[in-house]
Amino acid sequence: MFGHWLGLPNAQMFSIACRNKMEDVNLKIIDALKKELEEKERNLILAAKYGKDLLDQNAELHFKMEKLIQEDEKKIENLEQEKYTISLKLEAKEKMLASIVCEMESQEKIHCDKLQKICKENEEHTLKLNHTVGIYETLKFKFAL
Repeated sequence: MFGHWLGLPNAQMFSIACRNKMEDVNLKIIDALKKELEEKERNLILAAKYGKDLLDQNAELHFKMEKLIQEDEKKIENLEQEKYTISLKLEAKEKMLASIVCEMESQEKIHCDKLQKICKENEEHTLKLNHTVGIYETLKFKFAL
């Protein structure tokens, strides 16, 4: 077609057209591969950024967790000290209570013994009084006649 104007035979013209077409196809493939490579590079950079962000967040969370663990350990230590102090106070109060109970039991025995003695003396006095009243009644009856 145009080859006749340039003085080239048809086969050469076809060969040049094929080469030009192949170069166009190759250029399109190369452009597509470049675009794909650029997209993959962007995705890789984005993935690296997300990975770094996740690592930073993980480090921050790890730091916060360690801080919370330390705070909890301190609270536990304080509670254990408070528990120990309270147990010492409780032990002292239990000993004091046992001592007071022992003293009260001792005082109760003393008072019970005194009460028994008083009751016995009261019975003796009642017997003596009844005997005296009996004598009085007998004498009263004798003198009344």
